[in-house]
Amino acid sequence: MLLEDTQQLPVRVRYADEWRTNAEQLAALRLVSDQVAEGLPLAAVAEVSLTPAWSVITRRNAERVQLVQGYLVADALPAVSMAQLDAKLQSALASGAFKLPPGYRIETGGEAAERDEAVGKLLASVVLLVIAMVATVVLAFNSFRRAAIVFIAGAQAMGMGIVALLLSGHAFGFVIIVGIMGLVG
Repeated sequence: MLLEDTQQLPVRVRYADEWRTNAEQLAALRLVSDQVAEGLPLAAVAEVSLTPAWSVITRRNAERVQLVQGYLVADALPAVSMAQLDAKLQSALASGAFKLPPGYRIETGGEAAERDEAVGKLLASVVLLVIAMVATVVLAFNSFRRAAIVFIAGAQAMGMGIVALLLSGHAFGFVIIVGIMGLVG
């Protein structure tokens, strides 16, 4: 485990077979840093032991999956970081610098996938909510004209909220949708 701030991050390192059978050989592995040019042995900063464990094959929808996770620096927007990662992956695939074996594919997920799923669930019930909202406002004011004035003011508030969102550069996500709904209300 690697301790970063208050979070423990798992660390997995896989060496060749001849390295994996001898714990002393792993403990003697030198770690190079800016402060120590010749490197410290791994045993100076960690407890090294070989422990047998069951291998886990991660699957999603009955397909084998290899998860690659990353952590963002503070104040980095996930949508912007994902767009940069996708652009670099696509350019590497297009230039031939990186080639996937036959039968493999790259899928990105994380916060972008969760956001898309939440927005999809929210938008699935929009038609029913709009019908209920129109009926409630028309019945409350007992007038279609007054209800139309209310909905025009709501549309203007939503438009200004989206303009503010575009000017600030934030990603369109679940929290933004809830905020705009509150602004319209």
